[in-house]
Amino acid sequence: MTPQALQVLTSIPESRIIGAELELAAKPAERLGLRVGASYLDAEYRKGVVQGVDVSGNVLNLAPKWTLNASLDWTVYASSAFSITLHEDSRYTSRQFFNAFNSPELVQDAFWLHNARLTFKMSAFSLTAWVTNLADEKYLAYTDNTAPLFNFNLSQRGKPRQYGVEAGYRF
Repeated sequence: MTPQALQVLTSIPESRIIGAELELAAKPAERLGLRVGASYLDAEYRKGVVQGVDVSGNVLNLAPKWTLNASLDWTVYASSAFSITLHEDSRYTSRQFFNAFNSPELVQDAFWLHNARLTFKMSAFSLTAWVTNLADEKYLAYTDNTAPLFNFNLSQRGKPRQYGVEAGYRF
């Protein structure tokens, strides 16, 4: 953003993105399911100038080098009358920048998010207690350099811990 509050759309002539993903799923027991995943991303500007600054060699915006995820589905109890299932999932995101300059004040350091669900199911009826961002991790979903205009950076925080109960009926 410029001091005149204008956002400038810039075309970068050359960037490089190399990455790989791996996902594994296993069912080590009849009532236990596991999943893990990892992705690696090497994303950089190869050539480019933004607002008169050479950004060659910088990391692309919103391009974390590593993301990891894992989940567990465990049927704690099952009978012909009802079942109780636990689900947990976690996600790791490595450091990511929010602008082409890789400004230290516009970066989100690595963080983990954990979510969980406990479901009671009986025939067509279900009752689920859930929580997201279990550890109440503080993180930025996005931030932008608005300091030249407002003397502060405009940031959007990630969702805080949330929890609730859901009831369902299938017919």
